[in-house]
Amino acid sequence: MQPSSNSIIFRHSLSKALCHNVELVDYFLKKHKLDVKDDWIPTTKLIDCLFHVEEKIGSNTLKQIGSNIAIAALMNMPSNRSFNFFKNTLNDIYESNHQNLKSGFQIKNMNENYIINLSNNPYPLSFNKGLISQFSLSDISLNNVYQIAEQELFIEKVI
Repeated sequence: MQPSSNSIIFRHSLSKALCHNVELVDYFLKKHKLDVKDDWIPTTKLIDCLFHVEEKIGSNTLKQIGSNIAIAALMNMPSNRSFNFFKNTLNDIYESNHQNLKSGFQIKNMNENYIINLSNNPYPLSFNKGLISQFSLSDISLNNVYQIAEQELFIEKVI
């Protein structure tokens, strides 16, 4: 069985990032044969769609889609998370929004900071930057997110 992703969260996040432009949203969904009436859509098609969005509209829009998905994923999370959220919860959220796809983030603890390796994560880097940045902003501490290598992000705890 091929990996699949939550279609409701994706469609909502895509629509919001494209300023609810129905024609544009439908163009990308139809182009990549994504039927959002299904609860789960093939992850490979979703990823192809994301790369296409990045190519046609830009990496900032892709980053916004990632941020929107993080907001939707956090809706059911407790609001009293600590910075250990990255260590203990990030892959749980990833796995709960996918089928047949395991941990997408390799997380290394460095004192109160983290390095997130994305080399096993199939999603575009701009998308992951938006996702991680939003998770960081929604945490109860203040964090900076830096790209330190082609497939690595550094999460620095500020407060």
